[in-house]
Amino acid sequence: MFTLHATGSGHGLCLGRAHIFHRPGSEIPEYNLHPEAVEDEVRRLRAAIDAASLTIQHLRDNLAADAPEEMRAILGVQQMMLEDPTLVADPIKQIRQGLVNAESALQKHGRQLLDAFEALDDPYLAARSGDVGQIVERVLGQLTGVDRDLDSLPEQLGSPPAEIVVVAHDLSPEDLLALSRRGIGGFVTSLGGATSHSTILARSLGLVAVVGLPAAVRYLCSGDRVVLDGMHGIVVVEPDSAALTTYRQRRRKIAGQRSRLARLRETEARSLDGQRIGLYANIELAEELDAVHRERADGIGLFRTEFLFMNRPTPPDEAEQYRVYRTLVKRSGCPVTLRTLDIGADKPVAAADQWEDNPSTNSALGLRALRWCLHDLSLFKPQLRAIYRASAEGQARLLLPMLSTLEELEQVHHVLAEVRAELTEQKLPFDPNLPVGAMIEVPAAALCTDTLAQKLDFFAIGSNDLLQYTLAVDRLDDSVNYLYDPLHPSLLKLLQMTIQAANRHNLPVSLCGRMAGEPEFTRVLLGLGLRELSMVVSALQPVKQIVRNTDIP
Repeated sequence: MFTLHATGSGHGLCLGRAHIFHRPGSEIPEYNLHPEAVEDEVRRLRAAIDAASLTIQHLRDNLAADAPEEMRAILGVQQMMLEDPTLVADPIKQIRQGLVNAESALQKHGRQLLDAFEALDDPYLAARSGDVGQIVERVLGQLTGVDRDLDSLPEQLGSPPAEIVVVAHDLSPEDLLALSRRGIGGFVTSLGGATSHSTILARSLGLVAVVGLPAAVRYLCSGDRVVLDGMHGIVVVEPDSAALTTYRQRRRKIAGQRSRLARLRETEARSLDGQRIGLYANIELAEELDAVHRERADGIGLFRTEFLFMNRPTPPDEAEQYRVYRTLVKRSGCPVTLRTLDIGADKPVAAADQWEDNPSTNSALGLRALRWCLHDLSLFKPQLRAIYRASAEGQARLLLPMLSTLEELEQVHHVLAEVRAELTEQKLPFDPNLPVGAMIEVPAAALCTDTLAQKLDFFAIGSNDLLQYTLAVDRLDDSVNYLYDPLHPSLLKLLQMTIQAANRHNLPVSLCGRMAGEPEFTRVLLGLGLRELSMVVSALQPVKQIVRNTDIP
C-alpha cells in the first residue's frame, strides 16, 4: 500500500480499480518542407484550426439536456482560445522560417504555451494549461486525422462502472461527460488544479477526481485497487483491509451528508434565533446561473469580470461586455454585483502588456485592479458604460476592487458622472441610482471605512487580500504561507472595524473572500456581525447548515 497526494475535486470517495487510458495517435510526425510547399502548409494549419472550432461549436449546439451548463461555458472558452490569432502566429512563423510541417510547429508552440501557463503564480490561471493542451490536441487531431477524444471505454473492465477509476494524462469536457454517462466513479489526471476546468466539471457531474498528479499513468497500472479521496486529494494504491474498512465507512457518511444538504435547498438560511442571513454566490461565467438557481442563492455577490479579458490579445469592447452583463443581469432574477476589472499581481492577463498604455506588472503592491483602470480610462470607461447599460435590465451593483484612498474614490465618482452624462446624451437606458460599492481588501481602506462610507452604497470585504496585505504574507508562496492565518487577531480586528463602520452608516456589508465559504469560519463571521456572505456555489448548503444550527448573540 502507498499513498499519492495531489489536488482533489473537493468532495466524495471512490473505491475501485484503475483503468489506464492512453490517447491514440500520440506520435506526431515531423518532417521538412520544400519551400514551395510552405504556404500550402500554412493553409492546412488554418483549415485544421477552423475545423476544430466548428467541432466545438457543433458540440455546444448539440449538448444533451442533462449536460451541465459549466460544460457549455468551458467549450465556449476553448472556442474563444482557438479563435485567438496568437495561437496560430508562432506556428506559422515556424513553418515559414524553419520549413517544418504544421503538426510539429503546433506541438512545439503548444509545449511553450503550457510551460508559460504552468509557470504563473496564480493557481486559477495556471490551471488554464489544461485548456491549452486540449485545444492543441483538437487541432492535431484534425491535422493527423486521428480522433483524439475518448468516445468509448472497454465494455468489460471486470468491475461495475461505479468502481472504475480512469487514469489519464488529461481529459477533455467530452471525456468527462462520457465517463459520467457510463456511471464511472472517478478519474485521476496528470494535469489540472483546484480551479481547472476538469475539476469544475467533476463537481458538476458528480465525479470524484484527483488532478495534478505528475506522471499518473506511470504510478498506476490497470487493475490496481485504488481509493480516490476527492476531499483531500489522495490516491491510495492497493489499500490494506483496515484502510478499505475506514474508507467504506467514510463513503457511507459522505452519502448521508449529501442527502441532508440537498434537502436544505428549499429552506432559508435562518439562525436558531430567527435572524435571516444572506448567502450569495461568487461566479465568473454567466453560464453558472443554473447552478446559482439550483442552490437557491440569494443573489450573485461577486461576478469576476476579468474572465472576459483573459486569453486574448486585445480587451473586449463595450458591446461585447454589455452583452455578457446584460444576459447575466436579465437572466439572474436576483441581485448581481459586478466587480470591475481586477487584474495585475497574481492575476495576470495573457498579452496584457500588449494593450496600449497598460504597463504589465507582477507586483502585488504595484499597478493592479482599480489603480490599473484609473491609469487607463480607455480600458475603464467602456466597462463602466457596459455595466451601467446592463443595470437597466435588473438588479445590478458596481463593485470597485482594491480601493486604497479617498482620492481614488473621488476619481472614480468623477468618471462615473462622465459615463452617466454620456449615456443620457445618447439616450441609452441605465439605472442612474446604480449602487456603487468598494472591496475592503487593503488595510488602509479598512482603517478609513468611516470616511469611505460617506461616498459609497455598500462594502464587500475581500478577506483573501486583506489578510495577505495585513500579515505581509504572499498566500501563493509555499515558503511563507504557513503564516496565512484567517483567524489572526489583526484580521478579525479589521473585519470588526469595517462591519461596525458599515452599521454606523447603514450600509450593507458582505464578505466574499474564501473565509465566507468555509463552514469552520461561519460562526466567527456571524459573531463579528456579518449578515451577508458570498461564496462558491458548492459551499452554499454546507454554510447554510451551520447558520441554521447557530444561535447568534
